[in-house]
Amino acid sequence: MYRPTRKPLVHSLLLLASAALAACGSNGDYVELSPPAPSTTVSGVAATGAAISGGNVALRCGGGLGANAVSGADGRWSASVPSASLPCAVRISGGTVGGVANASVFYSLARAGSGTASTANLTPISDLALAAAVNSATGSVLEAWYASATDAQRQQVADGLAAAIANLRTAFTDAGYTLPAGDFDPFTAAIVAGGATDAYDQLLEAYRQALDDAGRSYETGRSSYTGGGGVTAPMDPEEPEPPVGTPLPDDKLGVSFTDASAAHLWLQPDGQGGVSVLDGEGDGKIAVNMGDRTDGGPDGSVQFNTIPNKLGTFACGDAVGTSKLHMQVTFNGITNPRKTYVSFGDAADPDQRPLLEGYSCSLTLTHVGAFESRYIYNDDYVEGTFTAKLRQRSQECTGEGGTCQPFKDLVISTGKFRINKAGRYTPPTPPPAAKSVLGPMLKRVVAGDYVLKCSTSQGQPAQSFNFSVAQDGSSSFNGAALVDATHPGTIKSDGDQSSFTTLAFTPAASNSDYVVIGFKKDGTFYPNSVRSGGSVYQCYFNTGHTAPATTSAAIDNIRVAAGNLARTETLNCTQGGATAARTLTIASDGSAQLGDLAFTSGQLYTITDGLLFATVKKATLSWSQPSAFRSLAVEVNADLKTTGVLAGVGLGPNDAISCTP
Repeated sequence: MYRPTRKPLVHSLLLLASAALAACGSNGDYVELSPPAPSTTVSGVAATGAAISGGNVALRCGGGLGANAVSGADGRWSASVPSASLPCAVRISGGTVGGVANASVFYSLARAGSGTASTANLTPISDLALAAAVNSATGSVLEAWYASATDAQRQQVADGLAAAIANLRTAFTDAGYTLPAGDFDPFTAAIVAGGATDAYDQLLEAYRQALDDAGRSYETGRSSYTGGGGVTAPMDPEEPEPPVGTPLPDDKLGVSFTDASAAHLWLQPDGQGGVSVLDGEGDGKIAVNMGDRTDGGPDGSVQFNTIPNKLGTFACGDAVGTSKLHMQVTFNGITNPRKTYVSFGDAADPDQRPLLEGYSCSLTLTHVGAFESRYIYNDDYVEGTFTAKLRQRSQECTGEGGTCQPFKDLVISTGKFRINKAGRYTPPTPPPAAKSVLGPMLKRVVAGDYVLKCSTSQGQPAQSFNFSVAQDGSSSFNGAALVDATHPGTIKSDGDQSSFTTLAFTPAASNSDYVVIGFKKDGTFYPNSVRSGGSVYQCYFNTGHTAPATTSAAIDNIRVAAGNLARTETLNCTQGGATAARTLTIASDGSAQLGDLAFTSGQLYTITDGLLFATVKKATLSWSQPSAFRSLAVEVNADLKTTGVLAGVGLGPNDAISCTP
């Protein structure tokens, strides 16, 4: 068999080596070959839930460099770029999803990764976060930014991406989606396209279904989100079928119910009474009596002695606060009039006690509004259905002995009711989504019921005060509204500079009641003070307070609240009569910097939020370093855009810095 000799190759190498040595010259000069520039493999998964197969992936990187790839059947793709050219804007177009042509274009961002690898998934979720980051940093839309962004603009977006991801996580949570456990980063997560147990795949599928149910394209959903409208929420499950009997009109208060022989309709005429909201025990329940005013003459009423303030189905006898749920149904104007009851065994009326054996009832609340004790706030309402197994007292059984039974047949009664304090029903309209600084923290951490034990001074007897914060941040104090949509005021948070921090709920009206709750650095609830009836009570002298367990994360969430406003922008600043451009940066960890004036998150001093309920919509974040007489205050408007900055670098007349966008 013929085998080629290696001698010609060896000879050629020797000749090349000789030529290289000759090229050094007689003066000792030589040529040094530079090592190749390090490169990074950028990869990811392209998916809308199912994989995007055969999609065209294009990367635009620093220095005008770029790369291209094609996504595989599982949505995976990869490309190599010089490490120094990161970050890179990434786009996918075309391809198919489940055999159907992909009509959407999705964008992502490849950031500097660890070592020689970077992950940049291409999904609707990464696209949403990137769109928000681009809009915040440059005011541009994704398509224009991808086509013409400079190296500096790509880096500016990369710097703000963590805040955009955090905001997107909050938006998905608020809309009712189930998110993957742990850290949330749709850009770098190990997504399995079409994976039945993959949390990110399930989120993508749920979001795609929500868009389909709403009749929206992905691009419309993106535009709505970047415009402040939130993400498209999943469609609510269908409401249960109404009970058998006379329907209750949607624009009326009242009750409808049936028994075995007749249907009865009690309606609330416009502008008249008839719905009597009785006093509860102050423990989050109401007692309601449906009177005999009807559209067609009196024919009956239903009385609920207590109603829970939460959705669900409850049986008579279930504990509601300090009482038990029971119901009374009265039929009038029917042949052989009768009065029937469904109640619990502790009924005070002796005439009711014989009627209790064998009785049962249940109550299902489908809408609870915003109420506690005797109050149903504003024009809200309470709605639900009921089922009662009623026993009729026999009018024919008047004597003793014989075979006479005091009861007639059991009767099944079902119905629907709708009530509110004003006696007039107005179909609710959801309020527009409000942007605020402290709002997400109030919802996740602070919302709930509190009991504060406070006294006028140390050693004095403690008084008990009830304080509540709703999911939207509105608050009530001792059963009355404190700061909410109809009672203007501010919510102010201490930062992270003392042994504990506080949240103050302060109405705008002078000499009003207020509440200041606090939290120690270790997460312990540590209330501060309240003003009630003209007197100020100190709460940290006493024990016995109760608060939601979530408040243990309050201090960390105050830093997060500042970090959610992460931004880098150039401002026009004036100091001592001279004007110059300075860069304002708020980082995702709650630190801040104006030019060379820097503050850590531990120097965050206050957050005053007037965006939720104040008349003038603005919020102010301030940082302070008292020992050096250094301070920084940043004001934002209702759109969370910077409107002004004031800083101080000393006590001299020229040490104040004032900046505007």
